[in-house]
Amino acid sequence: MPLLTRLLAPSGATLILSLAGPPLFGQDCRMYLFDGVESVDRFGQNVDGAGDVDADGHADLIVGAPLNDTNGAEAGMVRVFSGLDGTLLYERLGDDAGDQFGKSVSGAGDANGDGYDDFVVGAPYDDNVGSNSGSVTLFSGRDGSVLHVFNGFSALEIRELGWSVGGAGDVNGDGYDDVIAGGAASSAGGLFAGHVRVYSGSTGTLLYPIDGQPGDRLGGSVNGAGDVDADGYDDFVVSGWASDRGGTDSGVVIVYSGRTGALRHAFAGSPGDELGNDLHGPSVAGAGDVNGDGYDDVIAGARVHSGPGANAGRVRVWSGRDGSVLHTLVGTPGAFFGTSVGAVGDADEDGYADFVVGASLGGATFQGTAQIFSGLDGHLLTTFEGDSPVDLFGRSVAPAGDVNGDGFVDLIVGADQDDHSADDSGSASVFHARTVFWRRYCLSNPNSTGGAALASFAGSNSIAADDFTLHAAPVPDEVGIFFFGASRLPALPFGDGFLCVAARQLRLLPPSTPSSFDLAYQVDFTSPPGSRIEPGSTWDFQAWFRDSAAGGSGYNTSDGIEVTFCP
Repeated sequence: MPLLTRLLAPSGATLILSLAGPPLFGQDCRMYLFDGVESVDRFGQNVDGAGDVDADGHADLIVGAPLNDTNGAEAGMVRVFSGLDGTLLYERLGDDAGDQFGKSVSGAGDANGDGYDDFVVGAPYDDNVGSNSGSVTLFSGRDGSVLHVFNGFSALEIRELGWSVGGAGDVNGDGYDDVIAGGAASSAGGLFAGHVRVYSGSTGTLLYPIDGQPGDRLGGSVNGAGDVDADGYDDFVVSGWASDRGGTDSGVVIVYSGRTGALRHAFAGSPGDELGNDLHGPSVAGAGDVNGDGYDDVIAGARVHSGPGANAGRVRVWSGRDGSVLHTLVGTPGAFFGTSVGAVGDADEDGYADFVVGASLGGATFQGTAQIFSGLDGHLLTTFEGDSPVDLFGRSVAPAGDVNGDGFVDLIVGADQDDHSADDSGSASVFHARTVFWRRYCLSNPNSTGGAALASFAGSNSIAADDFTLHAAPVPDEVGIFFFGASRLPALPFGDGFLCVAARQLRLLPPSTPSSFDLAYQVDFTSPPGSRIEPGSTWDFQAWFRDSAAGGSGYNTSDGIEVTFCP
């Protein structure tokens, strides 16, 4: 599996992925798995958080299946799921065969100001206004009705509108969220220059029409960028994967002001990079405030970058404030690292926004990966992998919003060649993106081994994984137990150590005396007291152990750890 080896620590340094590294974290912390319904649906080719469409306080999810045949061959389908319980809230189908409705999907924020978040869907091969003119539909989250339909215009060479869509935020400051759409095949600005349109969410009027340069294919990927210039207006980011501005097929990523539509930054790739090539998943995004300077930053992937080997892929994060490079990460050969990118908020609680990168053929068996990286220094926080070879897990990644109500942004990942329900039916998985699920607290004093015992655990914090094993080391070769409680205490003197765990009616008894100075116990989640641990709950653990060789009270304690469990 491609994991991170840090080569250079300073901001802006290049990081390269290697085959060595720590084990996976959080793979079993999957909240939902949604499957496609038919063979070759390609469900999960594009995914996003839908916002809170039903206003129940939990973020919801949207998934596209552009090759679904329910309403005709490749008419396409989109499904919106509840974040509260995973139930299907809306299913919408393409109008006609070949539309590929759902090739792009996005949450749209609250476009009409009714208190319910809305969603937007692209159908680039819709023929509403000419062959492959394309269309974009904005739907109400409240009742699923159509709020606006935006069409391309074949006669004006604005084609395949809806190849990409995104929520743009409130670019014009009217209090309503707006939408952005790209048509990479458009030639209004020159042959295959590409075209991007930003529309008012409230009125449907065109706010900004933007043409690329000939050959750019501008609009291959579009997204909201947050407020990169800190002027109080949301900005937006777009890509053109075929641009030659930095060399043949280098690709270009451009950030525009939401307030004026003016160009803020233009980043060109290297020859052959195809920077921002979405491969039908978003590969440009707002990254949040990665470096903590008060300005939102942007991220883009170049999945075919071949610096360390063919199709290794590369991802860059740029400062919204001045356009400088904050992070450069490079994948392993063949991984297509940077197929998709997105923001995940502050996953590790260090005060800096973190980001996620999909590699559609990453992993030991090419099943695909989605990896969360630190915004502070770019190091790897968490890796998720697909279930089977060539699932294309990571084909699309996106912030899911706070699905489970724990105050953290969660993650949705698409695997559009997953075979769970049928051949290439596809799937979408929702994971806890929070990476800090345990903390140390309290104190520990030295014991007769000469060291102070520290509590820790091995295995996963997932109940489904059923491999959570407590450890305390170093401890003398005598009997011990683990205290297990629902809350912590300040460090109260207790024997030769300190008592840290409250509600200590629960005690976990190791099956034998310690060995190798390590007190260990594997929690059984199926019987008391381990059965009291439920998904989403937080528990405190501390070791108590006899220590007759030390004199004093004859017993001592480790420090305490607090652990949050997931399904």
